[in-house]
Amino acid sequence: ALPPPPAANECDLAESCDGSGFACPADTHVPLGISCGGDHTNGDMGGCWQGRCMNRNETCYDVSSTYFSGAPVFGGASASASCASGNDLHVFSSSSCDTSSGAACFDDDDVCESGYYELRGGGSKYGALKGMPCAPAVSEAVTFPNGTNVTVARHPSVCDGGAKGNGVGSKCVSIAEATPSPPPPPAPRPP
Repeated sequence: ALPPPPAANECDLAESCDGSGFACPADTHVPLGISCGGDHTNGDMGGCWQGRCMNRNETCYDVSSTYFSGAPVFGGASASASCASGNDLHVFSSSSCDTSSGAACFDDDDVCESGYYELRGGGSKYGALKGMPCAPAVSEAVTFPNGTNVTVARHPSVCDGGAKGNGVGSKCVSIAEATPSPPPPPAPRPP
């Protein structure tokens, strides 16, 4: 059996194989909403969402590279430390998802100006993508997929990404509301 892949990042979990079979377990992730980011992201905090740290950098880069034809824009994780230090990249509120002013991003990944760049395209302003926190993290006991119980910092609410998942109309919802529903069980086979 091949060794399982290590964790890809702080929101991914390393899988382990016992060596008795040919298949490794499915890819697993840190539970949704667990706080992520920190010094290695220039203070651009976020919440784990399906194996990714959804912070301002992920939102800005994903929206700009997917919905714009120009150069991508960035959040705090890619900006220089001096750029990120003057901005509250760790503060979240229900307006963090808001599209009324557009998602606040930096024009460049190494420099910044006094103002933010607003993500606009096709007449729409883009808000935060699904999974970015919109409430301060609280201490909470969670169970990881491997059955381990851990007390962590978790954001109880995240942005829903809007009806089309592109940030337009994004609003703040609870983790439970944002959690994908499991697929229905397969239909029983006829006898």
